[in-house]
Amino acid sequence: MPQSLYSPVLKEQFIAMSGHAVELNGRVDQWWFWFAVALFLLIPVDLFTTLLAVGRYGTGVEANPVMRWLLEQGLFVGTVANLLAVGVAVWLFHVAIDRVSRVSPSYRFACIRLVDVWIGLLIAVGLVVVANNLLSLV
Repeated sequence: MPQSLYSPVLKEQFIAMSGHAVELNGRVDQWWFWFAVALFLLIPVDLFTTLLAVGRYGTGVEANPVMRWLLEQGLFVGTVANLLAVGVAVWLFHVAIDRVSRVSPSYRFACIRLVDVWIGLLIAVGLVVVANNLLSLV
């Protein structure tokens, strides 16, 4: 009995031959680059612009209550907290990429697009946060 065109086996073979499965290999390096850009905006640039604003107006200008508390504990505590956040974010991103690579080929295309959108949103949020910090200095 011939397999139906809609069988899961044929669907996975088609997706693998169409290049969607191969597309992940080239994406991982791009994801790490853009994730690094997002982290650069969200951690050191945000911290630097926050410190400029706090230096001028005090810790009350910080909207995030956790970061405000950390800054009140001192620059060392705030910096260590940011470094820990980077470590956790990198580890979670590594786990996420590993999970996407293990997804069946029939779902991989959607997961790839989801990661693309997520990284784009991270960069957008980073730009908004930095712009907000810079506007508070004006």
